[in-house]
Amino acid sequence: MKFSITTQLFTVLFTVFISSIGLCSNKSYTPSANFSSSFIKTQTTLDYNNISAWFQNSGTFNQDIRTNNTPGFMWPKGSNRFAIFTSGLSIGGYINGALRLATASYSGEYQPGTINIINGLPNPYTDTTFKIYKVSEGDNCNTNPDWANWGYMIPYGAPYIDANGNYQYDPCIDTPGVAGAGQTLFMCLTDAFPENHSQSEGFSGGTAPMNAEVRITAWAFNNRCVPGLENSQFVRWQIINKNNKAWDKARFSIVVDPDLGDATDDYIGCDTVRQMGYCYNSDNQDGTGNPPTYGQNPPAVGMRFLRSIKNKLSPDAESYGMNSFCYFTGTGAGGVTCEQDPQQPIEAYNFMDGLKKDGTPWVTPSGFIPTKYTFPGNPVTLNGWTELGTNGIDTLGTVLNCGGNLTGTVYSSPAGDRRFVMSTGKDNLIVNPLDTHEIIITQLMGKGSNNLNAVIKLLNYSDMVAQVFPVIFHDENPVIPVNILPDPNSIAPTSFYLSNNYPNPFNPVTKIKYGVPYDYQVSIIVYDILGNEVQVLQNGIQSEGNYELEFNGSSLPSGVYYLRMKAGGFIVTRKMLLIK
Repeated sequence: MKFSITTQLFTVLFTVFISSIGLCSNKSYTPSANFSSSFIKTQTTLDYNNISAWFQNSGTFNQDIRTNNTPGFMWPKGSNRFAIFTSGLSIGGYINGALRLATASYSGEYQPGTINIINGLPNPYTDTTFKIYKVSEGDNCNTNPDWANWGYMIPYGAPYIDANGNYQYDPCIDTPGVAGAGQTLFMCLTDAFPENHSQSEGFSGGTAPMNAEVRITAWAFNNRCVPGLENSQFVRWQIINKNNKAWDKARFSIVVDPDLGDATDDYIGCDTVRQMGYCYNSDNQDGTGNPPTYGQNPPAVGMRFLRSIKNKLSPDAESYGMNSFCYFTGTGAGGVTCEQDPQQPIEAYNFMDGLKKDGTPWVTPSGFIPTKYTFPGNPVTLNGWTELGTNGIDTLGTVLNCGGNLTGTVYSSPAGDRRFVMSTGKDNLIVNPLDTHEIIITQLMGKGSNNLNAVIKLLNYSDMVAQVFPVIFHDENPVIPVNILPDPNSIAPTSFYLSNNYPNPFNPVTKIKYGVPYDYQVSIIVYDILGNEVQVLQNGIQSEGNYELEFNGSSLPSGVYYLRMKAGGFIVTRKMLLIK
């Protein structure tokens, strides 16, 4: 049974916006006034490799809103077989002691736009330049207006490749999108328009806005040299608190309604080491095998955190990882009342905190031990707590405990429609005004010789994808202190830039100049020729100005090294040669 959105009318437009100033104009766009237009939900597909998934401009994805109650994560592409009904990132926290949510599960409380700070107060703004942008391999500015108009989103973190190396984005010259990806989507959204907040969202929204600005990038590769990469997609959320108040006890949750073909025979599980949630078939037969079902030897589907929230206020910038994983069921599906769809914002927040919707802790069926991770065992070996049972006892499923009870009747887990919530964040996480956080996941498929072997394949593929991820999308790491000196006699730059190092070749010291046009998060990292990180030269908020730093390679062997600067969507790499 699905959450039915019968009370809402979705009008889906499939139009291409062409700017009135021309496809390849170098003009910048300046908003003339703040307004909230009549919001119409639109969507587009990320379908470069074996997965075809819909993404909406309301913050949800893996759903197809052309018709009501339609799944949107198809695998394999073109098969009309679906593995996920809907997904989204929901945010929760307390502002001045009051609970606020910005939810995205079935409907979404976001819309395209930004938040301007006027007289210290958040002021939402939108216009037609805020939309879903999509670029694909083979596009150019004459064939795809999204390519030509990508520059509108560069100030909001849209990624691009600086093709001409002049340290700024040039329309029709530089390449939009994630480097190496066959397809990239980008959108900048905000929950700041209160009319979009409603308890009918599906994951019990309806609070006042959090005033979050969320910048979403989704991309895909098709590199068959890395098994699993052709069956995976990547999604990044850059989240900025544009409120003038802090978010206390902040939680960030991926809310997923997997429908693995036939939705009535699913099981779920999590892997706490891999920071991953997944769904698999309860037996080796999924439906009849006719679309949308998978038949014999059904696959498994999952999501894995590749980058989770960090507590920037802690001395070592603690990375939280997956702090909880739990599930809920449809209200009409029966079962335990305190495990069903949340009807109130506090009930949704409790799920985000790894509790049942009435605030009761989940407990293990063996020992009644409180936990924030449901079904973290291995369903293949039956070690630990799984929906299939524990240590081979298939009747040992979950515990019927509500109302704050820590004990209750243990009952088997009947296969059925599942929804799961995988969360990052804790009570000690405070997101201050203008703080920026980032979450990156991969969503992927695995198919094996049977329903349980599919889980093994899925986990193995996720390991391969996670291993290659830092190479294809460099991670940021703690700063190694270096001497970075601003040039007080120079004029502040009008754009980001990274000069070639001088001298080059060098032995063993070289100097690097770069510029920051306004206060911004900047990382500058040196890598070796294999993509291994050598040294972090800068990683943190940099004030506007021109800077010079020194890199000393005395401890390194001779060879080629790469210098990479990243500031939002500005990403530049320089080649350095060390000769001793």
